Amino acid sequence: MKLRIALDFDETLVDFNLAFINYFNKRFGIGITREDIKDWMFKSLEEKFGIDHKKVQKEFVSFYRKVWNSNFEILKPTFDEDLSKMTFFLKEISEKLDIVTLNPFVDKIRKWLEMNSIFYDEIVWVDTWEEKFNLNYNVFIDDSPILAEIFLKEKPRNKFLILIEKAWNRNFEENEFIKKARNFKEIVEYCIGLKVFDKFERLSKIKNWEEKLKNF
Repeated sequence: MKLRIALDFDETLVDFNLAFINYFNKRFGIGITREDIKDWMFKSLEEKFGIDHKKVQKEFVSFYRKVWNSNFEILKPTFDEDLSKMTFFLKEISEKLDIVTLNPFVDKIRKWLEMNSIFYDEIVWVDTWEEKFNLNYNVFIDDSPILAEIFLKEKPRNKFLILIEKAWNRNFEENEFIKKARNFKEIVEYCIGLKVFDKFERLSKIKNWEEKLKNF
């Protein structure tokens, strides 16, 4: 199978939430963690800490714009893994590896990717999750619950979503077109399975995969 991969940016490659959590905790003197953010509207924070979720949204948008306009260098990669090595491998096994994002700060994204030696072909900006889904890719690597909902609704036969596990998407179950990954190693395994064996499974679940891969 020829892989055309749409690789998400926010919370897939770049860990913006960590910077926001540190900022928010310092500003308001509380102790929210990643696990406390169970939805993108921040209603889980209102339920647990009594903070108006609309206030959190406002703070998030303001901080997001501020960081990407003037201080994006502080942002760390999402995983401790070597994302340069991992994206190099994804690029080697794919026909196309694009960064597909709703983040409008494309020039800053390009600089961040260069700073962190991330491999890719192009950066593609989209305005909606529906627009992203309809692009000509067959593998989507993303953390978005909205994109996962679209996959559940459309039930595509020729598209696959590797959903990076986050607190805000844990309610989604795996099926024939959605698989969950805890790290980039698992993402790479899924992609190898699709390319070499036409199976959307972790390599460990594919019979005799090591022997078959030697002959590939």
